Amino acid sequence: MKILITGINGFVGVHLSQLLLNRKDRIYGLFRNFNKRKQFQKKRGIHWIDCDILNEKKLRRTIQNIRPKIIFHLAAQSSGALSFKQPGETFKANVLGSIHLLESVRRAGFSCKILLPGSSEVYGKVQLKEGERIREDDQLSPVNPYGVSKWEVEKLGELYGRLYGLQIYRTRSFNHIGPGQSTQFSIPNFCRQVALIKNGKLNAELRVGNLNVWRDFLDVRDVVRAYVRIIEKGKAGEIYNVCSGKSYWLKEILKSLIDLAGVKVKIIQDRALLRPVDIPVMRGDPRKLERHTGWRPGLELKTTLKDILKEWLKK
Repeated sequence: MKILITGINGFVGVHLSQLLLNRKDRIYGLFRNFNKRKQFQKKRGIHWIDCDILNEKKLRRTIQNIRPKIIFHLAAQSSGALSFKQPGETFKANVLGSIHLLESVRRAGFSCKILLPGSSEVYGKVQLKEGERIREDDQLSPVNPYGVSKWEVEKLGELYGRLYGLQIYRTRSFNHIGPGQSTQFSIPNFCRQVALIKNGKLNAELRVGNLNVWRDFLDVRDVVRAYVRIIEKGKAGEIYNVCSGKSYWLKEILKSLIDLAGVKVKIIQDRALLRPVDIPVMRGDPRKLERHTGWRPGLELKTTLKDILKEWLKK
């Protein structure tokens, strides 16, 4: 089976391709950064294609030539914090790039399944009581440009499914972490600083943003398993929360990382790392995903934190 992954050299794309390489599928990976691509040249079974999703003509030719049975559309600007600084670039990558992809499939005129990963950021500030979790039918009210862009992609997926019969599978993926993630995100940023302090390359001062938030963290290796399950057993047209169903205090996570590394540090809040608007609590309800696909998370948070810290200590 032919599988196309856009953004294959991104954080999630690397882990998804690794999972799919254990199968007998033919994997085609779209990338736009040649230097990053060099890291993965030794992975046999991947057909590498230099194609930016904003290049509509090239993307259309590429999809017409491959005619994949499954598309995982992972190419995106995925940082809520960065979207405040680059709202235009965020919308171009996420909304316009998705339009180009959907139009390419529609005009090519063949049948395939398309996964459009979305984000829990579309929910915004949901008022959760103790024990409550965010469900797919809760009201949406994003508080950053990234969340708005992902809401637009959701609506595009619904539209192309309804008007043109495309098989669109959509997710609202909550915070996912793991080895290989950019330090634009909090957990790898913490791990990088802790590793530098541990190795004597940084003063024992750890700079952070807002630690007084609760987040639903899921290991990226569980996330990509969920994506494959959704394509295999989910229902086209549906939206699935991809989450653990639990929320963790960011301040407590940082303490766990410091304890794992065995270092003593002074924690300093850096105003440059604060967002204009932040969401106090995010905790998703994964029951629909579990019911439709049989997926369950397999890795505990402590294991994930150990793996990320180990990666940065090695670096």
